[in-house]
Amino acid sequence: MNNGDYTNKECIKSSKLKKNTEYETKIDEIKEKKAKKVDKVVKRENKNILLICGEGFGNIVWVTPCVITLNKYGYKVDILCESYWPDAQLVFKNCEIVNKVFTDSSEIYFSKYEHVIQTRWGKKHPKQTIRYDKLDLSKFHEIDENFTIIKKLGINENPPMPFFSNLKWDGFSKEKNRVVIADPKVRQQIWDRRKYPHVFNLAISLSQMKYKVSIIGSKEDCKSWTKYPKGIKIIEESDIYKAADAMRKNDLYIGQDCGLTQIAAAMDMPTIALFGATRVSKNAPKGKRVKIYKSDLPCSPCQLKREFGDCNNFRCMDFSIRLLVREVRNILC
Repeated sequence: MNNGDYTNKECIKSSKLKKNTEYETKIDEIKEKKAKKVDKVVKRENKNILLICGEGFGNIVWVTPCVITLNKYGYKVDILCESYWPDAQLVFKNCEIVNKVFTDSSEIYFSKYEHVIQTRWGKKHPKQTIRYDKLDLSKFHEIDENFTIIKKLGINENPPMPFFSNLKWDGFSKEKNRVVIADPKVRQQIWDRRKYPHVFNLAISLSQMKYKVSIIGSKEDCKSWTKYPKGIKIIEESDIYKAADAMRKNDLYIGQDCGLTQIAAAMDMPTIALFGATRVSKNAPKGKRVKIYKSDLPCSPCQLKREFGDCNNFRCMDFSIRLLVREVRNILC
């Protein structure tokens, strides 16, 4: 081999090393830039945020993906929960990623917070610094609306699954025969159109098939439920935490579009959700084990339309007992 050949090979080798070094330098620079960008968002150990939420249990459960994400990025989260349900703050009971929960704004020192944030159903407050953006709820979920506040903080992530307190579904029992059906109290008569009209007959049918059936509803309703056979267990909804704790010991939950359905899904329970007048796009329970049945009537859903308040025909919730029994057997087979 002559000297010329040796020199050429050395030049080629040197050139490759130089290119590799330049490539590695560029990769390091990109990583450094990304790290600096993340540091700007992530390093928030001493930053306090107050989230203002309200309305019903489901609406408050839909705030919890924001809580998870804020905690992940180092924020210390307090909650101001102003709801018409007196026990609504129990959504955050025993929750390690929530610092403190308030039900009265007069108890709060607002100056300690970097941001005071109004979520979808939170009341507007003079001290608030960030408000959610309104979206087209015929196309987007309420969780998406709440999550616009996360984008405003410079965090680019998708919403995680919601949670309810520290409670999770217990898993299937050995027998796989425990079913809980919701028949919740409605706060306003207009929401009667969400109720499933065949709860009683569905409970009887499942009970006759040797399923252990529970019905969950308000304290007032429970007193009037003398019509149910002794084999059907009654769960009071008066304390939402205790009610959820009783629910999660079942193998399957069945319910209309309501707060209890959102809670069941958030606990990762197998859930059958029934939708008629209300919108799946806006209100669908978020969970890995959720099966949604929605009406196929041409007028459904009518929520967000004038017809929602005018309609006296609840045919959209007339799901057959045979259909639901078949789905129960499919899930618990």
